[in-house]
Amino acid sequence: MFLKEVIRFEGITYAGDRVFGIYPNRETANQVVQSYMSRNKNSKYELTYKSIHPSFIETAKGEDVFARFTQICPKGYKLLTKEEYNAITIMAKDKTDAAVWYYMKTKKEKEENARNHVKSLFATYKKYVMQ
Repeated sequence: MFLKEVIRFEGITYAGDRVFGIYPNRETANQVVQSYMSRNKNSKYELTYKSIHPSFIETAKGEDVFARFTQICPKGYKLLTKEEYNAITIMAKDKTDAAVWYYMKTKKEKEENARNHVKSLFATYKKYVMQ
């Protein structure tokens, strides 16, 4: 694994949801964040907190993390509900079962659906949202 320097955006909405993205430079990050904020002004998706800072992300040799992120998040950012974010945080620290149980209880999902959703979220977004 290699480390790639990125500009990381993290935000929290009024609803408690998490918004995040990675960018090759601060200008791109600011453009995406400003666009997001102008579209979501005076809504539950308006940001109560935001941070744009340099960070590192693990990459495979030759992997273009920005192209991959843009492929899975065409808007340039991803919004996870607070329940989704908490579930993948639990999964990163504990076990899958604890994360699935949490998600089942908060979202009133069946176990199989919750397990599939949490595993998919973790596999897809952990690299981009977890530091």
